[in-house]
Amino acid sequence: MITEMRGNIYKRVVQTASYLPHFISWTIVAGILHAFFSTSTGMVNDLLLQWGLIQQPLPVLINADYYYGLAVLSEIWKEMGWSAIIYLAAMSAIDPSLYESAQIDGAGRLRRIWHVTLPCIQGTIAVLLILAIGGLFGANFDQAMLLGNTLNISRSQVIDVFVYKAGLAQERYDFAAAAGLFQSVISLVLVLGANAGSRRLTGASLF
Repeated sequence: MITEMRGNIYKRVVQTASYLPHFISWTIVAGILHAFFSTSTGMVNDLLLQWGLIQQPLPVLINADYYYGLAVLSEIWKEMGWSAIIYLAAMSAIDPSLYESAQIDGAGRLRRIWHVTLPCIQGTIAVLLILAIGGLFGANFDQAMLLGNTLNISRSQVIDVFVYKAGLAQERYDFAAAAGLFQSVISLVLVLGANAGSRRLTGASLF
């Protein structure tokens, strides 16, 4: 959508505003989420109560049922713009004559995206997908530590947090090392599998 914008100023403003959250630490993001969703002083709960949409504050930060949605949306908001930079760089390398030829052949905007843009950045998509799959078990440690608490621990305790608590809090260093090694082995298997699948399906791979 950013590449299809005609106004360069508006395009730059949107791009800058979207990737700035990447440079904000998770400590600050957790504070922002607390200011928005706290049951006592949260702005969102205050507005919903004033408008009569809810009868009591939503326990977004302390109820395990809300944690997955909170974690996913906050991660998307924080990292979406940074990931988009890679795709924008890949799109800037596409030969403009391909778009001109497609337009002459009668292809509309959506068809040019589908038949020109996406095939040309297919390799970039495949590589980023492989890297994302490799980090599947290495969930965001900072996010889980800052947003997790005793009330939502059933959802917020990822493997990294478990290893941290077992190793440092409980001083079970051998067990924590084994759990961390097991996580790394699983991630390696996922990367190798995703790389082989990508090479077979798209021809693009990391190695």
